[in-house]
Amino acid sequence: MRRLYLFVLMIVMVNFCLLNAQNRISVHQQEKILYGLNEEKPLDSEISGKGILPLQENTSKSLTGAIFGYLPDWEYLNGAQNYFDYELLTHIACFDFAATTTGSIGNPSSWPWTTMINTAHNKGVKIIMCITNFDGDEIHTIITNSTVKATFFSNVVSKIQTYNMDGVNIDFESLNSADRGTIINTFMTDLTNYVHTNLPGKEVSFAGPAVNWSGWNFSGLAASCDYIFIMGYDFFGSWSTTSGPSAPLTGGSYNITNTVISQYSSVVNTNPQKLILGVPYFGTHFITETENAGAATVISYPGSPRFSSTYPASSTYGYIWNTTYKVPWYKYQASNQWHQVWFDDDSSLGLKYDLAISKNLKGIGMWALGYDSGRQELWNLISNKYGTSTSPKPAIPSWTYIKNLTTTSAQVSCEFPNYAAGIMVYKSTDGINYTDSLTFTSGEFILDGLFTTQTYYIKLKAFNLAGSSALSEVFAIRPMSNHPGVLIVNGFDRIIQNDNTRDYIKTYATTFADRNLYYNYDCANNEAVYLNHVDLSEYFLVIWILGEESTADETLNTIEQEKLKAYLTWDKSLFISGSEIGWDLGRTGTSSTADLDFFNNYLGATYVADAPMGTSSTYYNISPAGTNFVSDLGSFNYDDGTHGFYNTEWPDAIKPNNSDLLFSFTGVDAAVNGGAGVYVESPYKSIYLTFPFETVYPKSLRDSLFNRMFDWLILHGAVDDENSILNKFELSQNYPNPFNPNTTISYQLAENTHLTIKVYDVLGKEISVLVNQDQNKGKYSVNFDGSKLSSGLYFAKIETGSFTKTIKMSLIK
Repeated sequence: MRRLYLFVLMIVMVNFCLLNAQNRISVHQQEKILYGLNEEKPLDSEISGKGILPLQENTSKSLTGAIFGYLPDWEYLNGAQNYFDYELLTHIACFDFAATTTGSIGNPSSWPWTTMINTAHNKGVKIIMCITNFDGDEIHTIITNSTVKATFFSNVVSKIQTYNMDGVNIDFESLNSADRGTIINTFMTDLTNYVHTNLPGKEVSFAGPAVNWSGWNFSGLAASCDYIFIMGYDFFGSWSTTSGPSAPLTGGSYNITNTVISQYSSVVNTNPQKLILGVPYFGTHFITETENAGAATVISYPGSPRFSSTYPASSTYGYIWNTTYKVPWYKYQASNQWHQVWFDDDSSLGLKYDLAISKNLKGIGMWALGYDSGRQELWNLISNKYGTSTSPKPAIPSWTYIKNLTTTSAQVSCEFPNYAAGIMVYKSTDGINYTDSLTFTSGEFILDGLFTTQTYYIKLKAFNLAGSSALSEVFAIRPMSNHPGVLIVNGFDRIIQNDNTRDYIKTYATTFADRNLYYNYDCANNEAVYLNHVDLSEYFLVIWILGEESTADETLNTIEQEKLKAYLTWDKSLFISGSEIGWDLGRTGTSSTADLDFFNNYLGATYVADAPMGTSSTYYNISPAGTNFVSDLGSFNYDDGTHGFYNTEWPDAIKPNNSDLLFSFTGVDAAVNGGAGVYVESPYKSIYLTFPFETVYPKSLRDSLFNRMFDWLILHGAVDDENSILNKFELSQNYPNPFNPNTTISYQLAENTHLTIKVYDVLGKEISVLVNQDQNKGKYSVNFDGSKLSSGLYFAKIETGSFTKTIKMSLIK
């Protein structure tokens, strides 16, 4: 069914590009089509408002303006509300209650949101019903037909009463030109009077456009209701012929400054407390002919990426501040095309908030709550501009990388977030009870005093005097004497109905522990990989966990794809699983050229369907396909939501592409309707599964399956000798790099040999001899101490009888 909704969206967008600027489809409508139409909308007869508490007074809340956030039902389903700072909100607008031409009003998915509403009400946050319609003719009927209008008004009041809400926000867009002035203003006046009469103290507001293309009377609209939420975005988008930001502060004929001081001047000059300035928590992504900002001819518009992905990506691609628009952006090339991503962050939004404050507006708001995915930066900005806190709480460390150091220690590297005073680490030996906490004052530290071969589960959070961030996902480590050859990467960030426990590294860690594999592992999240804190070349197997990661969170972004492409060309091995990889990367006509190239030519797959036979929540049994290294294990199941993991409703169906079919959905003809996994044997080794591997049960079967695939990936066929070493010489990049003052240099010998490892400065002067001896075939590491050296570039060189390699090392003091 989701293919149908996407098709509808594509038709809408194609038709939209033919329209003029007056008829732009807003991000509200675009994203409702993309994310919202396939969710079940309960009827009032099926639900009740029982248990919803009324709004409570919060005497501790000391905000200096209104903070009004839209919460779409797809973000509610993703658990976004679990990361809200309710002390920094005054209004949550529940999106969306769809209005019809009969005056009826639908409900959002999973309504009522009782727990969230009660949490908000206990914190003094008002719950607003956002009623939508995006069809001009339908809106005309609702606002002009007296019978429909009366029914609509009655239903508004009834819903507010039933669910203990605190007001209504009317989001009617694409109004016919004739309806934009007196007619809509009269409708809003009548609605406001009706609500105020029947429900004193409840609020009525309107979602207004950023630009008066024609017909609007903003002064009259403001007078007709309690306030207007200005949708201060969509200045650039899918319709644009040149690239640019969704919400430029300045530049061009139309921008946020123009919106406030010109478009809404009549309201700003007389009653600014009637206006809330809305800002985007999303950006714009253009594929362009050139890299030039603003002047580039647009080839296509992949979508509106969220702050949670654009902000960290800008650190890797290169953060650029545009002085014309007063917003940041970044650019990169992929598949010989230029990509430009424009977004808002705390710097650009801060300037918009300053404008709202300087004009004494009622406050600010955002589309949409949840698009920061638990990051703290934008909450801190609200605190700085509208709160009284002098020290905002820090964010969760966005990236973390944990690697074996010795038989009793591990090295932890993580982001040290803004405002953080330190990092608190929680350890566990069972992955359940995290009772041992340690505190560090930097993002680089050593966990020592560990027991050899004991598996430790690790969670982190940042803290300061104002409080602490939420806890990170779960990482794991098992100190051993041998150098880790495996990297486990958690790339599953998406939260779906609270299904993602963010602890799936545990699945692999317990398997390693139970088998006591000779090959050890390090672990990281995907942010650590694409932000260049991990050198994939150190590992000969990467395990990449994607769960139900999908389009909204970027299954694999362009940086990750490029890193994995390079990694595979080094004759390495990859094990990757996830139910939405094909949906995101493999759809011809929808996925980007770079996505399709990676999916078809590196994962070795062709996308067939979003679920086998196009049917979700049906096929949960997997059978080996043909005769291969797993064929004797028989069929097995993955979770339908009743076995302790989560319900994998939409596992992609795929066909091999220069690869071999590994698994089929039981009862589905894979040759016709696609299978559940493929493997590539040459020129590298990879296994790609379309069901999340961590959901296979029981554990004993999952372990057997993993061990068989592990043997094939690492040992090049099932063998009994787990002490086998890859027959390859290697000198890995030192870690950490840059370093101060110590760093570790790892290397591998394919045979017994005499070797030297020496360090030189930039002038070629020998600084140190780290190794000069005979050593047996195997993996080794050596420490280099630069405490007596000055900052600068140094070189480590390994020489054997048949192998020479040099790496660069940066010492920074």
